[in-house]
Amino acid sequence: MYRIQGADQKEYGPITAEQVRQWIGENRLNRFTLCAGPEGIWKPLGQFSEFADVLTVVPGVAGASPVTASGTPTATATGGGGSGDARAQALARVKAPALCLLILGCLSAIYSFIMPFQFKSQIAAVMNQPGMDANARAMLANFAAAPMAVWLVVVLFSLALNGAIIFGALRMMKLRSFGWSMTAAILSIVPCGSVCCCLGIVFGVWAALTLNRPDVKGQFQA
Repeated sequence: MYRIQGADQKEYGPITAEQVRQWIGENRLNRFTLCAGPEGIWKPLGQFSEFADVLTVVPGVAGASPVTASGTPTATATGGGGSGDARAQALARVKAPALCLLILGCLSAIYSFIMPFQFKSQIAAVMNQPGMDANARAMLANFAAAPMAVWLVVVLFSLALNGAIIFGALRMMKLRSFGWSMTAAILSIVPCGSVCCCLGIVFGVWAALTLNRPDVKGQFQA
């Protein structure tokens, strides 16, 4: 059984493969129409091999068409680099979370260079507290005296992590790569990578939920 997403963003179905073929023949659906097959994954009809023999490119389809009076969807918006209404809506949905990830990644990358000095100053402040246990003070002193190579590895790791967030956010803004976009969302949740852990979690979850919307995810897959 299959489910179809209409131009009004509503789902229609479940319907059989023969009904899908009938709607394609009636020009109600085209290769860019979002559809969920038996496995439940939303993607354009053009990616379903079982309909390859009946699908044809509909000339002049520039955007989402209305739903017919019978309640069945007509040809929906173009995908994958098209300029249809569905793609424009998906771009609008990802813009805000992608921009937040981009800003967070840039600020966190800058913070990577400040982080070692901040840690050392915090360690020194703790060591100078009265009543500090001698063993604890010695352990902190050893940590603060770590070779520069150790701190360099920490900085490079943070830069790589935030660089991936920045790259993924840029991809997400243009609906170019679902994998990189989701990677950026997940990495922003990592506590040790963001300049602000709480904001990283909020932005990451927001971006992940947006990316998993059928109308957004389908535009990446198209």
